[in-house]
Amino acid sequence: MNNVTPEACTPVIHMNGDDKSTILCEWDDFYDHIEKVIGVIPKSSFHGRNHYVKGELGQDFSRLALMEIEMSLHKLRRVAEDVLTNLQK
Repeated sequence: MNNVTPEACTPVIHMNGDDKSTILCEWDDFYDHIEKVIGVIPKSSFHGRNHYVKGELGQDFSRLALMEIEMSLHKLRRVAEDVLTNLQK
């Protein structure tokens, strides 16, 4: 996800491209869907009681996996916010 930056994702509005309202609508929808996904992360699935039988590191790996999922989604949300801000300039 290192290449997923606002700079890389923000399109340039010009006469041969899509109109600004279409692009804004698309990014606004994307942002809304990310918000919904963040709200339904299956946190119970990552609870230690569901992983301790994997052995000593099972709980640690599940916590790390959940953290990585959350961090990735929050990064996508920040990128979407920044793209929307850039497009509204």
